[in-house]
Amino acid sequence: MASPSCAAFAASRVVAAAASGAGSNGPTRKNVTRKAVNAAKGAARSTTRLNASSPAAKGAKKAQTSTAGGVATAMTEAENAVALKNNAVATQRAQLARAREIMTIDPTEGHNALELLASVESVAVQFSVHYETKVGEDLFVVGSHRALGNWAQADAFPLTWTEGSYWKGVADLPAGGAFFYKYIVRRPDGSYRWQEGANNLVMTPDVWDVPDGGTFLLDDNFAGLSKQANNALAIRLISTEKEKVTLKIETKKAKEMTKAALSELLIAREELQKANEKLAMYEENAQTVISKVKNGIFPKGGKKEKATTGDEEQPTAAETSR
Repeated sequence: MASPSCAAFAASRVVAAAASGAGSNGPTRKNVTRKAVNAAKGAARSTTRLNASSPAAKGAKKAQTSTAGGVATAMTEAENAVALKNNAVATQRAQLARAREIMTIDPTEGHNALELLASVESVAVQFSVHYETKVGEDLFVVGSHRALGNWAQADAFPLTWTEGSYWKGVADLPAGGAFFYKYIVRRPDGSYRWQEGANNLVMTPDVWDVPDGGTFLLDDNFAGLSKQANNALAIRLISTEKEKVTLKIETKKAKEMTKAALSELLIAREELQKANEKLAMYEENAQTVISKVKNGIFPKGGKKEKATTGDEEQPTAAETSR
């Protein structure tokens, strides 16, 4: 007949296995649940074999209850560990996919290629341009992002007139991205006048480059830039992003190499410490031997001298002649 302690022990072993198995190479949630349930059933079967009124049966029932609580706790911990692992794997896959996406960008693809560089985080960007408007005219920003109307002048981002004929407005754009835009003037009759020249290009900073509550400022000229200058800037931007991805990969490899070198250094330090301890022990033993030799405990001949006293009988001449 199985004792309650044996049943509880068997169940606790499965609970421990379920809790420890939720790591990187652990079982799935289904396997953990199946093992835990089997352990609880085994404890229940062992309990039913005992006399219900006996102290052993009562102890087994108590152990069964404790085991069931342990099973539930182990299942929760295993589920949490599996969830954390899945989140980490998903994040790593997303980062790798992002890196591959940036590495395959073709600068000749235009606006869509630049938009791929942006992140899901946003930064506040303040547009500012000096323009002398006439009565009834208003200024807007239209560009390659939905916050700027996606090039639809009817959905353009409105600016506000400030002292000195500066038109300003703050829009939220994805961090670490590049976007084309232009200023447009809406006349009183509803028609629009677009900024001349090539499109303006804004390169938004990363989130960590802007203080909390800060704003990225743009001070533009209504005359705009030349198309050639804008194209050169776009190509340079994409090349820089590719260099950043390559640098991140190299930095990761360098960190791994540094970690390995540090581990070897720690091992070498431990071995050196052990060697120094042995050397100190040898020196101490040598000093002890030298001290004993100086004190006459161990003569140079290697044999211990016999101590003599004045009361001992001296040998006779006959004994000496022998």
